[in-house]
Amino acid sequence: MSTDLYGVRVLALEPERRRVTFKVFVVYYDTHAKTCPPLPDEPGFFLHVLWQQGRWEHPLGEAITVDQIRNEEWVNIHSRWFIENIERTSTANYPPQDEDFERLYDFSYERPGGWKDEELLVQADYDVQVTDPRWLEQLSVGDAWGTAAYPMAADDVRCEEAAYVPDLRDAVTLMPFEGRSEEAGTPGGLAFSDDGRYLAVASDEDGLVIYNTDDWAEHADVDGVRTGLFPQLTWVPGEHVVALTGFRGDGQWAYDVAARASVDVPRQPGKARSRTGRYRVDYGEGYWLDAFVSDSGRAEDVVPVGADDPEFTVESAAFTADESRLFVAGMDSNIHVLDSSTVSIVDTIADVGERVIGLAVSPDGAFVAATVDTNRYYEPSEHELCVWRIADHKIVTRRRGGIYGGPLAWSPDGRWLAANVTTGFDGCGGETRIFPIGLPADPPAGLFG
Repeated sequence: MSTDLYGVRVLALEPERRRVTFKVFVVYYDTHAKTCPPLPDEPGFFLHVLWQQGRWEHPLGEAITVDQIRNEEWVNIHSRWFIENIERTSTANYPPQDEDFERLYDFSYERPGGWKDEELLVQADYDVQVTDPRWLEQLSVGDAWGTAAYPMAADDVRCEEAAYVPDLRDAVTLMPFEGRSEEAGTPGGLAFSDDGRYLAVASDEDGLVIYNTDDWAEHADVDGVRTGLFPQLTWVPGEHVVALTGFRGDGQWAYDVAARASVDVPRQPGKARSRTGRYRVDYGEGYWLDAFVSDSGRAEDVVPVGADDPEFTVESAAFTADESRLFVAGMDSNIHVLDSSTVSIVDTIADVGERVIGLAVSPDGAFVAATVDTNRYYEPSEHELCVWRIADHKIVTRRRGGIYGGPLAWSPDGRWLAANVTTGFDGCGGETRIFPIGLPADPPAGLFG
């Protein structure tokens, strides 16, 4: 039985531009279940493909050992030092329709230079740019081979943006409600103060812990919280005061961090607000936005201009620091970007996962992080934290971990990304993970030999 998942052919080669053009075929199908591996679009796959041809007596084989290329985590971290950019330029027979599987074989074996009935196979052309022309030395136009390489989860970060991308492999783990049971021990609400000095974490029932972000020391484990199940959490704009309201917006309880005491403050409506509080949104009860509050007043049951699906349910929302954009996501596979002033859709990041659970946007709006339900072809379904570059909708970094994803928060000062993760199989219990912003801009010393 063939172990190949894909076939690869070199269509064009430009070493002086550090570029190769590949045609990639999907050569494995489950024709009974009508499924097949996805088209690959990430650096780890193409590093494997290049290494496979350059393993013996070529620079790439000398730079990467067998143990390293077989270590998926090593490949995920280091691919970006070898693969600079990937662009899919064309596709054919994708996605395959049910009738297509009637003409396909479960396995298409490589023959010299090609595959049987390759015009029927799912396929795509890619322009791949590498970091050094040496990595292309082993290739010639017309080369073709089968590969068991598969799409991985490699970082796809440009050097100039590395300082602004979260390091999802270097988390500070907080246990705000350790030792408490069921909803009382489960992190729920999550928000940074407007100056980024504090992080507030609310449990799903009557719990509130405040952390100092300079050293992640616990500032206060607040007593006397009485908001019931699944409270909404927000900071009063411009103040070190946390407000908790009931699940359906009933009642409000506020805490002054400096005074370490509960206080009375004006009602803080909405599940999400912009930096100054100019815009506020409620969601989750009906379709799209249950309420949108702006300088023009309060509008209810708002469907954004340009929405394709009027019955979309929002589960998370976040504004950019300049308040010009509102990101929303929820019970479908897309992240939608709205113009706050017109409540119209200006961009959509499509097909991010089966469902988006948590959402946070970088202060400058260049990146969006989301917790998504994923079901990769070769792995069981599990939540995954991903970060997309808004400019081209590409994932720049991603990380799996935990049973259920939860809320996310990006600090307004751009230093941290926080994520609540539920770890219990019963949907209770969990932790808060803090990821520093910033990845290395230069490769590790000695990486290239």
